[in-house]
Amino acid sequence: CLEESGHTDSYTYIGGQHVRADLYSQTGQLDRALAEYETVLKLAGCYRMAGANEEAESIFLQAIALYEAAGAQDTMEYASALNNLSICYQASCQWEQALKYQRRALSCIEAIPGQSETLAASLTNYASLCYAAGLKDDAWTSIGKAITCLEESGHTHSSTYIGALHVRAYLYSQTGQLDRALAEYETVLKLAGCYRMA
Repeated sequence: CLEESGHTDSYTYIGGQHVRADLYSQTGQLDRALAEYETVLKLAGCYRMAGANEEAESIFLQAIALYEAAGAQDTMEYASALNNLSICYQASCQWEQALKYQRRALSCIEAIPGQSETLAASLTNYASLCYAAGLKDDAWTSIGKAITCLEESGHTHSSTYIGALHVRAYLYSQTGQLDRALAEYETVLKLAGCYRMA
């Protein structure tokens, strides 16, 4: 009914997909449950963006458990669920939980070949999270790894690279290294201008 009426982005539709995924999971149909959860996870972002973090957290936690039950911890979908759960916890300043799930997402992404840009984006997010949680040394280490990863893989004109440089500029500014922050921000603006023109 919801599909026929075009309401596939509604909370009711998400709930229905979620229930169906749970039923598949409970009856041992893990492949079907995983396929259903992939749809639910895409739509769960609506909850998170609308500030309904508790609902989103519940979906992400259940999806993570299902991926683990199916032995699918080596997939980008699993890493994405971990990352999104971390973002939910960040939104409510639950730093320990956010760090825990972001670290798990990083470990997962590091084990998947060919994900250098995704890994760098996750490292950049982790750097911001570490800084917000008061782990300044970890923030510097993580942003350094992100930038190195992007430079070594040739992604120096990507939005991910621009984002990483922006975070490093912010870290410079917050630690009183204003000349370095200014130079980095100038690079960010230059690259962002080139990126928009492309």
